[in-house]
Amino acid sequence: MIHKLTLMLLFLCCTSMVMAINSAEIRITKKDNSVITKKVVLQKLPDGVSKLIIKKEDIPTDAKFLDVLADNARAKKGEKGFWLFNQGSLGHFIRDNGALSYTRNLMLPYYAMQTERETFIAIFEGMRFEAGVFVIAKNGEYKMFPRWDIANIDFPPYQDIEITYYTLPLNADYNQMAKTYRKHKLAKDPEIKTIKERYKTQPLLKKNVEAFSLRMRFAEKDLANGKGYVVDYTPETEPKIKTYQFYDGTALLHALKIAGLENLFVSLEGWQNGGWGGRTPSIWPICEEAGGEKDFVKLVKTGQSFGYIMDVHMYYTDQYVISRDYKPEETCLNPDGSKLFHGAWAGGKAYSLCLKSAWENWIPAELEKIKRELFIEGGMFFDVFGATAPYRCCNPKHPTNRWEAGIYHKKIMQKARELFGVIGQECCMDDFISQVDFIYYNKTAIKEAVRKEADPTKKEYLDMI
Repeated sequence: MIHKLTLMLLFLCCTSMVMAINSAEIRITKKDNSVITKKVVLQKLPDGVSKLIIKKEDIPTDAKFLDVLADNARAKKGEKGFWLFNQGSLGHFIRDNGALSYTRNLMLPYYAMQTERETFIAIFEGMRFEAGVFVIAKNGEYKMFPRWDIANIDFPPYQDIEITYYTLPLNADYNQMAKTYRKHKLAKDPEIKTIKERYKTQPLLKKNVEAFSLRMRFAEKDLANGKGYVVDYTPETEPKIKTYQFYDGTALLHALKIAGLENLFVSLEGWQNGGWGGRTPSIWPICEEAGGEKDFVKLVKTGQSFGYIMDVHMYYTDQYVISRDYKPEETCLNPDGSKLFHGAWAGGKAYSLCLKSAWENWIPAELEKIKRELFIEGGMFFDVFGATAPYRCCNPKHPTNRWEAGIYHKKIMQKARELFGVIGQECCMDDFISQVDFIYYNKTAIKEAVRKEADPTKKEYLDMI
């Protein structure tokens, strides 16, 4: 009986786990569109783990794209299983042709598959802001792979590429993949601490976690985006600021306190000069249309007197010509010397701020001034941080690749946490998650993935397979 039980357990083990990914094809597309491929055997580690490392020195200087196609990252239409990447984009093997990709603004650097042969998650490091993931179906044949956009780094390759493949039980679902990803990140970066661990060094964090959250937007303008034009506003063309007064916010806090709400986290938005994103990077004078600095400070102090955490919503990614603090020399430059911008928002044409220059010249002093003059304590939220890859700058006076720009994200959040206690960011890009205590606007993209998965494969995708 014991012998039969042992054989049964052995059989179940063998059918629930297969060998780790053994090899991968490195495919480099050059700028002249010629392609070179190389088959490599992966380094084997214990417990079904394998690893691939590509040295930055081995990436050709004329490379356009670098793709890594693992041997088992394939499937056929009708096969049981699924593919998964980014914030939760998930699809099944049900299409003859289709494609979905996220490039550069990949929230989480992994991709995963469950097939009838193997279930795995691949986690990659090294130039993560230059990478994307593609899942492509052609004539019922699925492939999934990461791609590094080498030609558009605009700097020489600056980090080695490292991919770790974890083979999981065949029936493992996305929960096990998520646990594996979390375990990998905690082991890789000792600065990342769980929320409970952070309580020991961040006394306001536990109160933040247990609090009811309330956001108040006080001033805003109509967005320039989506109106068919991208403009630099002038005082004559700038849209009128629409406001909700600071004293109205103070009255609301009184009402909430009377109603018995004792634990509240209040995020104040649109309080700066020009309102919500209206004249960044300017903060002062505090939005006069909403009541000015005196009424704003009264709002902050009223909330604090009730025991509420008063948090402010900040922007350190764009700058607008309409801003009194606009500095053209601090705008990120493209390789050809033109100014980098990302659409148009409440302040008009949104020029990308070089964080290296801004950090070295004024951001630390401004954060200290907010603490000193506006009495903010308990929280600070950074818009756009975590929602998009950091902006690279090709200005020869302060050149910064995307990873280096990300380091300045981290410096800003470290300084803010030191001053204000609890730090948040927009969306879930986890490059410097060790400095982030909460996130707004996170969502999965399963619905979008299902829709896009059914799209006909475009010619450029056909050429890549």
